[in-house]
Amino acid sequence: RFASFAGAAKSLASAFSAFDAIPAGDRRRVIAAELRVAFERQNEFLAAWAQWEPGAIGDDSRLYSDSLLTTESGAFNATWYRQGGRIVQGSIGDSAYAGSFYALPKLSRKMTLIDPYPYSYTGLKSDEILETSLCCPIEANGAFMGVVGFDFSVSLFQEMAAEAHPFVSGYGVIVTASGAIVSHPLAERIGGSFGEDELSAERRGGFLKLLGSGESFSFDKRASVTGEDSRFYFSPIRIEGIDRPWYFALVAPKARILAPAKTLALLLLGLGMLGAFVIGAS
Repeated sequence: RFASFAGAAKSLASAFSAFDAIPAGDRRRVIAAELRVAFERQNEFLAAWAQWEPGAIGDDSRLYSDSLLTTESGAFNATWYRQGGRIVQGSIGDSAYAGSFYALPKLSRKMTLIDPYPYSYTGLKSDEILETSLCCPIEANGAFMGVVGFDFSVSLFQEMAAEAHPFVSGYGVIVTASGAIVSHPLAERIGGSFGEDELSAERRGGFLKLLGSGESFSFDKRASVTGEDSRFYFSPIRIEGIDRPWYFALVAPKARILAPAKTLALLLLGLGMLGAFVIGAS
């Protein structure tokens, strides 16, 4: 599912990179329409947007001064979001260019998954949703043009991780490369930082370095959810083109993991004792 999200974003970024084939006066309207069509096909997404560098679209911004397709300075923006089952056109201001959803992919020139953040498309606090954004840079002839992105609720990842429950009491967690919790059995932990309840300050520093490595790792610790001594297995969610992968963590009780080894040890011990008895009796 992650890969399908990334594929949709890459396809749009690739299509938009050929914007100069569209007559200059029609570019904003045509790209906004293409974005809406793509958004309609992605029922799991809350919003779809394309944010362009000032002047990058190469048209006369005054033609759109009274529309939702421009910022205060004339930069091109197209935004669509869902509200009450309807698809609504939104807008942004120039201040949005400082947001991590734009600044990070612009800096890295790679697709980026943003740490969870609360956001309201209506501007009302009551409509805030804890969400994340998948952001893909738009480039043309090697030059950065802007970013296209999809927003979706972290509840989507909660559904994914809830399917993992090894040995009944085990569970799954999804965290970002910086340790922010995207999915957790305890809903109040989502959006917080992993390790606050699981690790000491000394161990947390090492844990964050391991997350930054992009490699699999594991450690033993008492699980905050079950209170059992558990093994935490962290595996990166690898998607081609994603900068700094997120991690899926599987938490399993050590007693259940080690049970087969203990059974084998007892069996070998019994066989050894039996062998010694047979030898002694002969």
